[in-house]
Amino acid sequence: MKNENDEQKKQIATITKKLKKEKKAYEKEVKQRKALEVKVGQLQKELAAAKNAAQANKQTAQTTRKTTVKKDPNVTHHPPSQWVQDQYD
Repeated sequence: MKNENDEQKKQIATITKKLKKEKKAYEKEVKQRKALEVKVGQLQKELAAAKNAAQANKQTAQTTRKTTVKKDPNVTHHPPSQWVQDQYD
């Protein structure tokens, strides 16, 4: 009877050690997960800021490009064709 009790105590002690070890590993994983969630949140904020800056730069670039010089209707903007060029030669 005493031998059975000792065996059960050993089993309980072994299981308790395993449980404590697993609990420690779980807590470590939870800490890592929280740290990663904070990093992800920070990166998402940076990405949003970069997107906003890119959008603003794009709009600025578009507004500066819209101011173009109007072409003079009296000036030919296309070079003469080869046939016309041959006529002058």
